[in-house]
Amino acid sequence: GSEMCIRDSTGGFALSGSGAECNVDNNIFWGNESTDFLISSLSCDLTNNDIGVLTGTTPASNSNPMSVDPGFVGGANYRLVPFSPLVNGGFVRPGNTNMPEFDLDGMPRIIGSAVDVGAYELDHIFIDGFEGATTGAWSSVAK
Repeated sequence: GSEMCIRDSTGGFALSGSGAECNVDNNIFWGNESTDFLISSLSCDLTNNDIGVLTGTTPASNSNPMSVDPGFVGGANYRLVPFSPLVNGGFVRPGNTNMPEFDLDGMPRIIGSAVDVGAYELDHIFIDGFEGATTGAWSSVAK
């Protein structure tokens, strides 16, 4: 069979084809105009994905589905903030040899106790958000 991945006309992601099986793990499909992820005619196993609006064919399985605001840094920056619920929230499928060794920034794909959901691993030095200028997380206690 054949499979095809395309960007959906509503801004999300569409996955379609026939006679194919696929695994979709550790992705964020969030905040698009209408549909975030559309599945058509595939036998898909979804694991640890954060999906705002899922439409189309029911996946063969959907393990640990999430539908939470991912906590992006903001603007066009799709990296996670230090307190995102998706940090260390991913899954490495046993026997998966297709997961890249590095994220989109060239950092190791797993930093911490597990892979992060999304395309970037969070490598933060200060847990209080200092490096991201998220002053709301800073303590007001002088030491």
